[in-house]
Amino acid sequence: MVFGDAGRDGTEADDDSYLVSAADLNVAKTSVVISDPFNLLVNPKAIPGALMEYAITVTNTGTVAADNVRITDVLDGNVTLALGEYNGGAADIQIESGTGPTITFCVADNGDLDGDGCGLTGSTLEVDTGLTVGIAAADNPATIRFRVTIN
Repeated sequence: MVFGDAGRDGTEADDDSYLVSAADLNVAKTSVVISDPFNLLVNPKAIPGALMEYAITVTNTGTVAADNVRITDVLDGNVTLALGEYNGGAADIQIESGTGPTITFCVADNGDLDGDGCGLTGSTLEVDTGLTVGIAAADNPATIRFRVTIN
């Protein structure tokens, strides 16, 4: 291939343009106390022995869908992941996606040995279920729920 160098100065130039599209994810984490050992379900307090539920909600305000969204949350040393809180005691984590929503469940086993996309490594909870957080209302948002016991 031969290029012409009109100015005979060893330089060439070219112009082009690119359109960059990206997901723009917003993440919010909320908590609610479900029960405590003294008040039970009536006006429960965040005291040792209380059961709390966290909800991590991911929304997308970008121009393209976000595929394979992975949520990682380091649990505070003062809490322990509560096991078997969802799906009739069969799951530790509930995942809601879309405005329908579609609800799925998984077990937070050590290092995700069962391959369902949820794992607990030390105090780090990882939810990697191939979630897609889309830009259309039908695909937005995704919420991961899990419960902890206050130590």
